[in-house]
Amino acid sequence: MDVRKKDGCYQRIRILATLLVVIGHNCTLELPLKDGTTSFYSAANNLYITGVLEFVKKIIYSFHMTLFVFLSGAVFALTYKESTNFKSWTIKRIKKLMVPYFIVAIILYIPTRIVCGYYDTGINIINIICNDVILSKDINYLWYLVMLSEVTLIVILFRKYFMSSKVKTQLIVLVTCLILSTIRYVLPEMPFQINRTLEFLLWFYIGILVQKNRDKLCLGKNYSLILLFVWIISFFIHSAIEIKLTQNDLNYTMLLILKLIKMCIRLIMEGSACFCIFCFFEGSDEVKNKWISVLDSSSLTIYLLHPVIIMLSKQVIHMAIPAKYMSNILYLFLLAMVLLLSILIPCNVSKILRKKSQKI
Repeated sequence: MDVRKKDGCYQRIRILATLLVVIGHNCTLELPLKDGTTSFYSAANNLYITGVLEFVKKIIYSFHMTLFVFLSGAVFALTYKESTNFKSWTIKRIKKLMVPYFIVAIILYIPTRIVCGYYDTGINIINIICNDVILSKDINYLWYLVMLSEVTLIVILFRKYFMSSKVKTQLIVLVTCLILSTIRYVLPEMPFQINRTLEFLLWFYIGILVQKNRDKLCLGKNYSLILLFVWIISFFIHSAIEIKLTQNDLNYTMLLILKLIKMCIRLIMEGSACFCIFCFFEGSDEVKNKWISVLDSSSLTIYLLHPVIIMLSKQVIHMAIPAKYMSNILYLFLLAMVLLLSILIPCNVSKILRKKSQKI
């Protein structure tokens, strides 16, 4: 039996986080390129809706992956049992994450990138698979699966400390995770998503702490309004600091101070968003609506497939619609259609896979 589905709060958070990820990846008709730029689509020029959608994307990106990791930690603590055979559980868990990672990356995502012109130089398939997939240096959204596998492995190996109920131990682990999350920004980019593992271990552990102390927290919807206000303030401060950091007249000391402040504000911004959503949904019953439940049961499939659908849809739009026919309304309509496809197709794929697994 899937314990997490009994918890209406976590169920709703998972659905919301999944939708936010899909919307965040679908806020523009531009296609990303390997050099960090985007494909030039002249139809998007002089449309005010692109600026609005870019702001929406910035809001979503301020907390959506943190929310996912926070949820993963909370669900881990919810289903954790001392009597579990952790060797077999860990192997099963990593297989659940990494097998889809390699299948989707090699069979779907890399070919889609090639079709959509992501690689602007000579295409070397072996080199792409080795660097982008095996070393996971440039694998876009699929980094989450690698990171979560590594975080889970760390927590299992050191479960004596991560799952301890002693306040002193919890504080030591929390401070350690905070230090690791901080030094991640001064380390060079490493393979296997090690930098992100160091960064998000903190939020996975905070999710564990929230679940373990859930009865003591007694947080309700009233707190969500306060936390929403904190998030809004921290979001705009963080944005202002980002703009300030783009200025070239900053000396080294000022640059260092601003980066430190930005890092602290980011922690407040991400944390207030996660706790705001948690407080809002806390105490909710299990979702009974059939269509919303489908989103919940298909969340992993949606996460795995939606970028492929989005990229291919954008490529078709680029080829089919000349710039002179584009308008703000049409631009928004097309994105809405792509959004629907990137949710409905994975839901149907998930349904088919479940039926096949039941027959087996």
